[in-house]
Amino acid sequence: MKFLGIDFGTKHVGLATSDDGGVMAFPHSTLDAKSDLVFQIGQLVLSEEIGGIVIGEPGKENALYKSVHEFVHTLTDTLNIPVYFQNEAFTSMEASRFTDYKKPTARLDKQSTLKKNDASAAALILQRYLDRKNMIQSKHDNDR
Repeated sequence: MKFLGIDFGTKHVGLATSDDGGVMAFPHSTLDAKSDLVFQIGQLVLSEEIGGIVIGEPGKENALYKSVHEFVHTLTDTLNIPVYFQNEAFTSMEASRFTDYKKPTARLDKQSTLKKNDASAAALILQRYLDRKNMIQSKHDNDR
């Protein structure tokens, strides 16, 4: 099954997709948080034949935590697709390690770099979920 990973933010929403087998995660794109996210994600779910969504969950209850849970409620009501939570701790920091903020190139300005990091953070969130899911499945298969 193919999955969609989401790094939900107040300005940008990073997206990542998995391979068809749900083993590897890849950065996909970044959406403006002020856009019609549910519609755009719904289009991606249909075009990519996504079977499940994984969204990063903040580690503590705050304003973003509430926004994420409200967004998930809207997604599940509208798209009728399973949504799973994955702790997103340090994913944005980890994604930024692969990009140099201080020296953006002519081809990749600072704003583009930040958007690329959002998609990379979504891929990290999704990969964490896939690793955990696949490890549990493998253990279950070995116990048989």
